Amino acid sequence: MSRLHANLLLFAAALWGFGNVPQKTVLDHLDPLSAVGMRCLIGGLLVLPLMLLGVVARLWCPLVREKPS
Repeated sequence: MSRLHANLLLFAAALWGFGNVPQKTVLDHLDPLSAVGMRCLIGGLLVLPLMLLGVVARLWCPLVREKPS
């Protein structure tokens, strides 16, 4: 395993572990259903630019564009 892979795994483990503290704080102020909704909304907003970049890349880059059958 390369050093980069080890660092990425460490970063992922840190995100996974440190997420419990904010989650407990949020649950003190919101009900669980609202907390899950907020998490999904935030996740969707974070993924949206990546999805749009993929669509734009397929439309504008002739190398990525699929050939019609």
